[in-house]
Amino acid sequence: MTANGRLEKVDLRSHEFRVRDDVGQAVYLKHVENDATAARLVGKWVVARGSAVLTGSGRLVSLDRAAVEPVEDPATPYLGDDVSTLPDTLASAPGPTQTVVSS
Repeated sequence: MTANGRLEKVDLRSHEFRVRDDVGQAVYLKHVENDATAARLVGKWVVARGSAVLTGSGRLVSLDRAAVEPVEDPATPYLGDDVSTLPDTLASAPGPTQTVVSS
């Protein structure tokens, strides 16, 4: 099974990590196999693959024997440079035109 999210906790001694997805749910990663490599990904978006541990209702709570790899932040397509400024937005908005009369 897989879990995607931001890697936010690393414990190299116990080989345990934690991933938090974009809705705030935490998935604990137990016995991370590539822990030294994965530790460099703290704060970045990752995908973790391992054996699932589920609650009685079927929610994923942890992955055992997990492997962690980097993935692209899902917000990347929405973080472009084409942010409009307020004056640009107002200038392009429909509305009455203003005519300047000089005397």
